[in-house]
Formats: sequence, C-alpha cells, structure tokens
Amino acid sequence: MRMRDKLFFLFMMAFSLIFPATAETPKAAVQGTWKAKITDVNHARQEHVNLDEFSKGKIQFNFYYKKNLKELNQGSSFDFIDFEGLNEERAKGSNTSVNFRLVREAGIFELEGKFNKGDGQGTFRFFEQASFVHAMHDRGFLLNQEQIFSAAFLDITTAFVDEIKTMGFKKLQMEDFFKAKIFRIDPAFVKEMAANGFSNLALEELVKARVFKVDTTFVREVAGMGFENLELEDLIKFKNFEITQQFVNEMKKLGLTNLTIENVVSLKIFKVDANFIRHANSKSGRSLKVEELINFKIHGKIL
Repeated sequence: MRMRDKLFFLFMMAFSLIFPATAETPKAAVQGTWKAKITDVNHARQEHVNLDEFSKGKIQFNFYYKKNLKELNQGSSFDFIDFEGLNEERAKGSNTSVNFRLVREAGIFELEGKFNKGDGQGTFRFFEQASFVHAMHDRGFLLNQEQIFSAAFLDITTAFVDEIKTMGFKKLQMEDFFKAKIFRIDPAFVKEMAANGFSNLALEELVKARVFKVDTTFVREVAGMGFENLELEDLIKFKNFEITQQFVNEMKKLGLTNLTIENVVSLKIFKVDANFIRHANSKSGRSLKVEELINFKIHGKIL
C-alpha cells in the first residue's frame, strides 16, 4: 500500500471513531390525527359499527390523514388488547396523556394524545413493515402506500392472504383481501354457504351474502315460508324487501296461495298489505289475484 493510501486509510479510521455511524431514524410513511371513543350500543348504531361484533372491551378509532391533497379517513372498532400501552382503565381516565402503539404485520402505528372519560384524540405516525411489503411482492402484489396503510389498519396478514388464495377465487386484487377481511369471508363461511346449496360463489357474491345476512338460519327461515332451492339473489330480495313468515302467512290467509317470489316482492314494492287486500276485496266483491291487487293499488280500480 502506498504512503498516500495508508494516510487516507488512517484518516478514515480516525474519523469513524470520532463520528461513529448512527442508524437513520425511519421516516413515517403516513402522519395524521386520530379520534377514539369507547362505544356503547347507541353510539355503535350511530357510527354504523357492526353490532354483531360489538362487545365490551372495544373502542372505536378513526384515523384522519392527507394523500395527494385529498382528505382520507378510516374507522373501525378495536379490542383494547390490540394496543400496546393502552387499556380501558386509562382510556376512561380524566385528561390522561397517552403514548401507545398498534403493531401489525403490515406496519406500526405510533399514537400519542389524551383521553378524557372514554373520549380520545391526538396524532399518529405510521411506519411500513418492509418484510410485509416484500412478502406481498413475492405473492404477486405490488402495494402502494395507501394499500399498505389499509392492510395494517385492517390487520391483513400474509397468512390471511394465503388462506384466501386457497379458496379458489380468480384474479384477486389487494382490495379483494380488504373486502374479505371486512366482511369476514373465510373457509368456514364458504363451507356454510356450500352446505346451503351455494357452491363456487364469487367473492362479491359472498360479500353480498354477508351484507344481507344470508346464512343457514335465514335459508331455513325462507324454506319455512314455502320457498326452497332459491338463487342467492332471490334470498337477498327476501332480506331487502323484509319479506317475513308473518307477511307470507297473512297473504295466504287472504286467499293468495301458490305465491311466487315475484308475487311477494311485487306485493312488498307496492305496499299491498292485509288491510289493503281486505279493502280491495270488499270493493270488488271477490278475492282478487296478485296482479289485480297491484293494478287496484296503482289505478284505484279493477282493470
């Protein structure tokens, strides 16, 4: 080694001892504010919290942040055990300063602020987990910042992604995993729907079934009304138009037997109820058919 190189080497060694390298502080991918409230049943309804999942030990969080000058927010109900450094007692305290974390496979939320008797607000920073991003890339999903944030918020894990991929859905996008998580689409629900005669449903169809609460109990309820082997869309109609056993029984007692799905849906759409049928039959002097009742409802006379 030449003298000049030796001197340079010794200089760099001395420089490193005087100014040791320090790990660079990771930069938050997203920053914003949060609000939280320990939910009771009434507040849960107002905030459209899923009452099926509502229980003691939960807290509603909303995160607010900006992306490309657009105001965004996400809200959900969490268990207190999801957080590091926050529990129900602290959240119910008076003017309690808090620093806590929400650790997910996709990223880490660091939060600070205050709680006062169940209501909280403050600021947060979100840090992506590189291992999750790389793992999703290996699975064929190149995620943007907003998707990584949503994955962490919804607790999307690589294990969950792998589970959904084994269920046979075609051409899955990242948003499909979000839907599956939000609406609790899992192998157990797919198996339940298959047992009710609905095999090979697309993800969107399973989401519809969840939204309208079409499950084994409801399939049996509709079968008890005299309607069996229906398509999923037909069952959704029963839910959407609030067709009940009581309504069907009333129609049958008033002479409307052999009802089809279209019949009961039409009766509901045009608000043809038991009182109207009695009135219409009295006016006509006979028992009217479904089509005649609807015409009478629309035109005020028998056509």
